[in-house]
Amino acid sequence: MRASLMQPQINKFDVLLMAPATDLHAVAVRWVLEYSGVSVMVSSAFGDGGLGRLSLECGTDQHWCYGRGSRLGEFNSIWYRRPKRWPDLSSARECDRECMKTEWRLAHENLREISAMMCEALWINSPAAAVRADNKLLQLDVARRCALPIPSTLVSNETQEIKAFLELHHDVIHKTFIPHVWKSHESGEMHASWASRLRPEDLEHDESIALCPGIFQAYVNKQSDIRVVVIGDKMFPFEIRYADGTIPVDWRKDSSFTELDIQPIKLPEKYVKKLRLMMNRLDLVYGSIDLVLSRDGDLVFLEVNQAGEFLFAEKFCPEIPLLRSMASMLIHGGVDYSMEQTADLGLSDFIASDTHQQLLEAAYESPSEQSIRRAYVE
Repeated sequence: MRASLMQPQINKFDVLLMAPATDLHAVAVRWVLEYSGVSVMVSSAFGDGGLGRLSLECGTDQHWCYGRGSRLGEFNSIWYRRPKRWPDLSSARECDRECMKTEWRLAHENLREISAMMCEALWINSPAAAVRADNKLLQLDVARRCALPIPSTLVSNETQEIKAFLELHHDVIHKTFIPHVWKSHESGEMHASWASRLRPEDLEHDESIALCPGIFQAYVNKQSDIRVVVIGDKMFPFEIRYADGTIPVDWRKDSSFTELDIQPIKLPEKYVKKLRLMMNRLDLVYGSIDLVLSRDGDLVFLEVNQAGEFLFAEKFCPEIPLLRSMASMLIHGGVDYSMEQTADLGLSDFIASDTHQQLLEAAYESPSEQSIRRAYVE
């Protein structure tokens, strides 16, 4: 920790971070913002904590606007990171909570479609765009329309279709729509649904396959994986390899990250333009894009995570100011930011801070805080 830094006096709120209080990235960004003299509010959901109660008004001659109970219109920028679908309902009777959760979930779904219309703040990303961009099939179609190569893809729970796809492409990857984590009742071990190669024996039980669709993609014979972190009008590309030279199907499977070799690279301009066009069409100002570099030298698009992680990359490459860039965009309230107003702090400074230590201690006390213990992943 730099001894000369002093905590600022906070009189009002400039930035809203919509994330759980223990979200690693939100805590790190808040730490940099406050040392930069910016006031920050953290709220896990609409209608929760300091945001006040949810209050909206509309009429024939009046568009939707925030009422007295809400503070949503007060912020310069809002990072809509990973909000909950409902606020804390622990004070409600247990028999009423399911109904309340449904109402809050639907209220959020309604609100996210109009929130950007009611607020001049920079949304990272707007709630409507965030939900839309989480659609993996839409991502692939938008990428294709932006002239980005994509893997041949099948979505199916029809065994014969999947068998024909495997026969056609020979080497096929199975993916889920979202990652799933579970604990084995027998062994107590944790498991996750990483991308994995499809084997013929995986298709022997038609009844099981019919229960749930999966995403199947032709495997791209790759040299390495590429992660591109887009923060406003800046792109930060990294090449990801295994130190021993092996090529994993899914590099995220190594939760320790000790075997990875991550290096910053320069993207060819033609891919920069295509990726920028894709982000614009998805209305995203931030995202973590996953590509693979094929043996033929092409960059093939896999997906973009609009709430993806970036601290692990700065951990490997501390000279790349990812944490400071995100804080700078929030301070500026626009995508064309500079870092002049932001404290010269990076991930290494945050790791050395008391705030980081307190966050780790809280994580080890709570078995549910897997994301922090995985140390800056996904």
